Amino acid sequence: MKLKNIIHFAVVFFTLTGCSIVDLRRLNITTNPSTTNQILKSDESITVNFGADGIREKTSEQAVTLTAGNGLAGIRLGGGGLSRNGQVGGSVSGSSITGGSLETDFAWEGSVLTVIPVRKLYPGIRYTLTVKGLIELEDGRSYTVDLSIPFYYVSNGERPYLVSFSPVDNGICEVDSSIRLTFSSEIDKKSFEDNLSISPSIKYNLEWDENTVFVTPDEGWENLTRYTWTITEDVTDTEGFPLAEAYSHSIIVQNDTIPPAISSFYAADFTGNTLTPGQSNLNYLAYNDVIYMVFTEAVKASSLSSAFRISPAFDGTIAQYSSNEFLFLPYKGWDFKTEYTLTIGTDLEDSSGNKTREPIKVIFKPDILINPVNVIQIDGNGDNTFSVNTFNSAVSISADADAFGKYSFTVTFDNPYDMENRSSIEDAIQCSAYFPANSEPVRDSAVWNASGTRVTLGYTGFVASVPPHEENIYKLTIHGGTATINSSGGYIPDDVYIYIRAE
Repeated sequence: MKLKNIIHFAVVFFTLTGCSIVDLRRLNITTNPSTTNQILKSDESITVNFGADGIREKTSEQAVTLTAGNGLAGIRLGGGGLSRNGQVGGSVSGSSITGGSLETDFAWEGSVLTVIPVRKLYPGIRYTLTVKGLIELEDGRSYTVDLSIPFYYVSNGERPYLVSFSPVDNGICEVDSSIRLTFSSEIDKKSFEDNLSISPSIKYNLEWDENTVFVTPDEGWENLTRYTWTITEDVTDTEGFPLAEAYSHSIIVQNDTIPPAISSFYAADFTGNTLTPGQSNLNYLAYNDVIYMVFTEAVKASSLSSAFRISPAFDGTIAQYSSNEFLFLPYKGWDFKTEYTLTIGTDLEDSSGNKTREPIKVIFKPDILINPVNVIQIDGNGDNTFSVNTFNSAVSISADADAFGKYSFTVTFDNPYDMENRSSIEDAIQCSAYFPANSEPVRDSAVWNASGTRVTLGYTGFVASVPPHEENIYKLTIHGGTATINSSGGYIPDDVYIYIRAE
């Protein structure tokens, strides 16, 4: 029984082709990283401890590889001092960082092998340390090893990526168009400059707007040419994280001969520099809305400024929103009583010099609620309420003044007045002696309700009529016009009045 145990622990395998001995026992190999998906710190070394003396360094190095991503083969060069991984394969010395075996140097200290990447490792990349093959010792023994440890460098966080780009892949563009690339996070500009290539080669400028870069040729693209732009994963964000993948797309440069046209006019809100398009019909313009114009292609801003006009004359400015999108920003609010005509003349020109053949014309009337007077209530010794059907009648209304010759008029509006608009509507309401003109009322108070839809005005100085010989008639007038405008652009279009016979 004892003899059998001794034989069990001393089994060796003699090869038919030589005298080397393959030991079926396992080496006690330890590594750093040591656990799956470990996050390796920037100051940590990648090591393999073979756990035995007399390791043949050269053959053991051939069993050790460091890969990133999907495992393309990599060049391994021999050298002195520090040894360099020299396994056969296609060169990746300038290849993508997530594709294949990495070029490495090695350093030994006893049975510990330190793996030194020739190129820097990138945060967020998932790498794999592999020890696979035959490990030989100087005494002739050898061990078969198959060990893989995936790990991350510095962080396992999300890497940046390309959110959008234009023109689309193989899209047709003009000779002076820009390539626009938008990333998910802020990109390190130097790494982008170093890892962007355009073929065929052309000189270009880069202009950044936060996470978006515009690539514009110095002297325009060559007409009838297909360009391919490429960015590699060596592009990093400002935190050092590389792109999730490489990108490569093409544009086709072709000057067009088609004149620009309008795609849509929109009534739009532009509050706080935020554009919110509404209906594609200018009859829906609110008081402070802008006109949002979308053309079928990029147009020259200067040509639109000279070709654009609104009648009756209406002051404003043209602002460019994108190459084919523009805003007309009015200096004042629209008038709901006015019918406007917007015309874009044949001066409108696209980036290729094509001009519109026929004027673009649209007629519209803004959709703004007028603000009529709803009810007038007279508060004296008796309560009298008058509605719209009673206004503007030549027949006077009898109303009792109080003992002090005072009337209070409460005027109700369809739509509210904000604080800044209330004084103007108060001034538009006037009460005066009509017949005979021998006692002019004086306003002594003005009180609004909380919502701004009702105001009560107090007047003194009324003289009661003395039938049958003396009759005192007064006229309460609310003058219409833009002086009565509210914050939504509505106003009382015409004068509203009633005649009051003081009793």
